[in-house]
Amino acid sequence: MIISYNFYYRHTSLITKTIAVIVVFIFALSETHAQVMITLDSAISIALKNNYDIIVSDIFLKKTEQNVKASAGNFMPQLYIAGAWDKKNQNLNQNYTNGLEVNRNNVSSDAVSTSVVLDYTLFDGLQMFANRSRLIAENATAKYNLKTQIENTVVNVMVAYYEIVRQNAIIAAQKSNLEVTRQRLDITQTKKDVGESSGLELMQAKIDYNNQQSELLRQQMNLENAKAVLNDLLALNSDYNFEAADSIVINYKPSFGELRKSVTAQNNSIKSAAYKLKASEYFLNEMKSGYYPRINFNAGYDFMRNKNEAGFLLKSDNSGINFGISASWLLFNKLQTRNAIRQAKLDIELSDADLQSLKTTIDLRLLRAYNNFNASMKIVELEQQNVSLAANASSISLERFKSGRSSILELKDAQSVYQTTVTNYINAMYAAKLNEVELMRLNGQLVK
Repeated sequence: MIISYNFYYRHTSLITKTIAVIVVFIFALSETHAQVMITLDSAISIALKNNYDIIVSDIFLKKTEQNVKASAGNFMPQLYIAGAWDKKNQNLNQNYTNGLEVNRNNVSSDAVSTSVVLDYTLFDGLQMFANRSRLIAENATAKYNLKTQIENTVVNVMVAYYEIVRQNAIIAAQKSNLEVTRQRLDITQTKKDVGESSGLELMQAKIDYNNQQSELLRQQMNLENAKAVLNDLLALNSDYNFEAADSIVINYKPSFGELRKSVTAQNNSIKSAAYKLKASEYFLNEMKSGYYPRINFNAGYDFMRNKNEAGFLLKSDNSGINFGISASWLLFNKLQTRNAIRQAKLDIELSDADLQSLKTTIDLRLLRAYNNFNASMKIVELEQQNVSLAANASSISLERFKSGRSSILELKDAQSVYQTTVTNYINAMYAAKLNEVELMRLNGQLVK
């Protein structure tokens, strides 16, 4: 795994080559375990597939999409067919004006009717238009909510992934330093054997070597904990073993002026809040439609047949087309419309307040992230120089110690300085990367 900002050295000794490898951050574990290499892209893909919040947001988005499709039906007519059949058995007793009398028991009669009716709303106070616009706005809100949820997941995965890269880098630096300490221990042992060194120096060298081994073990435990965090984000088994196979590269270099202009238009949280405000405004228009009359066009075809076994009318058939326009106007509904309008106006005020508050918050986060990013990059440049100097100092101190021209304390100090500068450089690169990720999230660049 490679992190940018490389250094090169003229020394050709084994220790110098080892330090150079660490400085360019080529991380490789000395042990060869059967591990799965996982890239950042594949880690993000797994997380997006398994994240529960994303699954829920995606289902909600599909529901809003279905609502938008269904709203097209508001502009279509209603068409329905109805039919009825009625059979009766009655006792008949009739006296007609012409003197005719009909007296019969159990007289059967049949009545059959069918009708096809079309009803089309010509005007409903523009409610159907406001309703469709509101559903479209709600769909857009759901879409950007999903993007925001995806962004949050991507950021969490990137933070966890680069934490593994950081821990690997620190471990590699510690192994390099441990190798120097081992050489110091061997040299001290040889000097002790030939009587050129006291037993005290040998004991100190052994203590330093043991302390560094302990620190390496603690650092490897930190690495395993970092992997566990990523495993949890990916919803994988806790015993799933993998090795990070990516690098830290910083390429995002926007100006603050450009960011401030683009964030308002591209930030997914702001877009979601803006469409939520639009949905509230369209809902107000829906409520206002209650003050207007409704006009409907209706047409239909009717057929009706009556058959009687006895009586004045034995058979009758009626059929034909009918059409017309109906209008209705609700003049009073217990003040329900007025109350609904007042509630809708309050919802608009709340949505607008949320939007303005969000814009202010994101603007502050943008300024903080941009300042942190610039500061981190400057720190990286300084730590870069320190690593180069410390690496050379450590190499020179080791050669001097080998030839007996320096004390064990001088080499120990050089090692300590090297370990500190390398760790500072790794942490500076990690911090710069996280600030870069935050800038990209604020600017809507993580999820397209």
